[in-house]
Amino acid sequence: MRARHRLSKFLLRSGQRPAPGVKTWTQIYMAWIRQIRFVQMAQESTRLDYLHEVELGWTAGSLSQEKLKVAQRSAELGVSGFAVTSPNPAPASDVVTDAVLYARRCAARLLNDVQDCRPEDYETESSRTNPFLQFEAVQTFRRIAYSQRLQIVLGMLGFTLYHFRLFWITAAAFLLYFVPGMAAPVCGYKVIAKFPHSTSSYTEGFFYLDGTFYEGTGLKGHSALLATEPETGKLLQRNDLPPEYFGEGIVDWGPNILEWTWQSHVGFIFDRFSMRKIGEFHYTGEGWGMTHTAKEIITSDGTATLRFRDPKTFNETHHILVKDEGKTIDQLNELEYIKGEIYANIWHSDRIAIISPENGRVIAWIDFTGLLPEDQEMNAESVLNGIAYDARKDRIFVTGKQWPVVFQIKVNPSCGLAKK
Repeated sequence: MRARHRLSKFLLRSGQRPAPGVKTWTQIYMAWIRQIRFVQMAQESTRLDYLHEVELGWTAGSLSQEKLKVAQRSAELGVSGFAVTSPNPAPASDVVTDAVLYARRCAARLLNDVQDCRPEDYETESSRTNPFLQFEAVQTFRRIAYSQRLQIVLGMLGFTLYHFRLFWITAAAFLLYFVPGMAAPVCGYKVIAKFPHSTSSYTEGFFYLDGTFYEGTGLKGHSALLATEPETGKLLQRNDLPPEYFGEGIVDWGPNILEWTWQSHVGFIFDRFSMRKIGEFHYTGEGWGMTHTAKEIITSDGTATLRFRDPKTFNETHHILVKDEGKTIDQLNELEYIKGEIYANIWHSDRIAIISPENGRVIAWIDFTGLLPEDQEMNAESVLNGIAYDARKDRIFVTGKQWPVVFQIKVNPSCGLAKK
């Protein structure tokens, strides 16, 4: 009751009457929360009463055109209210006619940060000389000026607080997306089939295309590019690298296959059908894994960075930093691009990371611990390294360095990965 009385007294002092149904400051606050709705209403209707214009003054605090409309409309309605309730015996229309002109000047001055509305402004605009009307109008608009200035200040404060709240909501969403509060989930898998693999192959690069496994092997003096038949493990084609090179990842691009080397900064281009070397390319840094999208080649170098390269020049176009829960994931090795996501082996780890190519965030992990029995490992370097994908039949294959088996696996569908 006290709040309602104070509100009514404040409005009457300013020459205004409370709007029907608006009784407490709580309702005014709720009206401010519905700011977008009121701004739309202001554009559609000119019959809003003064108190709603106050609310609009708060919501439009940062938009100069809206503030001007609100200030002028509020002033006009304010004068009308004063003229109707004033004990002044002069005709209300006289006050309104002359005072509205002053209202527009007053409102414009307020928006330009002028400290007060001057009586001479009213005298200049007015065609009337009745001192009583001048005095009453000027006093009325000084009250309105104070009220309107307060509204604008409150509006700016409300606008700031409201959007400050939106800032934190947006910031929280950003952090949840780019810096997840929980580590990426670990997906289960099922072994679908097994295929033979040569234990002499120190696998550094691996992909499947047109019914054939292509493999790049490492170790100086043993590095080569191989093509084998999946079902039998039969060697179909082979091209040995010069003995001074340690072969690394391979990738197909058009009719060719690219294979790069670990630390020699030299890569080789082969014709995929004849396995004949047709060119070379050069780069900086170490060479580890390779795969490709429809437009770019993606490479790893043993760090947490994946680089996207122009296939024509092999120059880097951009890169991403791989992270899980804010922690960088380094030792990225052999790669495969599957359904819009990057699958990456982690050197000396039994896990494969599934990575977003947009921002480097680890979407999920696949833990292959125990996939190959320990008694079948050749040595401590016989680690998981090799991912291939048959896009036509939606098959994923994994193997390792000198492993005797290539495993066809299926990731648990409950993991929520891409199903393109």
